[in-house]
Amino acid sequence: MKRILNFKDDFAKKFHGKLIPTREAKKLLQALLDSSADKSVVLFESPCRASMERPASEAEICMSAGEEFASFAARNHPENSRRISMDEAIRTLETRNAKGHVHYICIMEEDEGVFYTICNCCPGCCCAIEAGQSKMPMLIPAGYIAVVDPHKCIGCAQCMEYCPFGAMNLRDKRMRINPKRCMGCGVCTNKCRKDALSLARNKKHPEPLLAEKLKG
Repeated sequence: MKRILNFKDDFAKKFHGKLIPTREAKKLLQALLDSSADKSVVLFESPCRASMERPASEAEICMSAGEEFASFAARNHPENSRRISMDEAIRTLETRNAKGHVHYICIMEEDEGVFYTICNCCPGCCCAIEAGQSKMPMLIPAGYIAVVDPHKCIGCAQCMEYCPFGAMNLRDKRMRINPKRCMGCGVCTNKCRKDALSLARNKKHPEPLLAEKLKG
């Protein structure tokens, strides 16, 4: 069963994917599986990684879920893919997030927004992230912005090491967020040992992609 993303803008014809925080990635996976007779997820090698001269050490960082995308990946790339359970898929999302990887949904342009793959890419092994740094945007912001609690932040800069978009800088012993660079991916929010970072809605960016927006 195909599920169409309920968006006002036809962004699938302009961009490669939509960024999502880990919590929404989990919900979207569950929503897709709930609507499919096939409850498995296929984990496979990142096409970006495979095309790089010095690829990242970890290969299995992309996943497809539900029919017919999971079966397509497993059937056409048996040597670079494997079926996993929903529990392992959730653990994969959490593990990638802990390592500073970014989640985004890849979009099939010809189907105008059919959700089919979640990529969990590291900044140094993702063509879409690198394209954005070269001023050729391929990813839609998540619809959020990182917010720093000045009463909790101690200026250790640990979170800044994980920001894949260069949106953080330390000034006057406090972390500052550059709203022009922050994509709202949420990678930084669980890297703060003082719990000083959170996500807030960024109304200057397109609305977040929520599981509730999936419709038949």
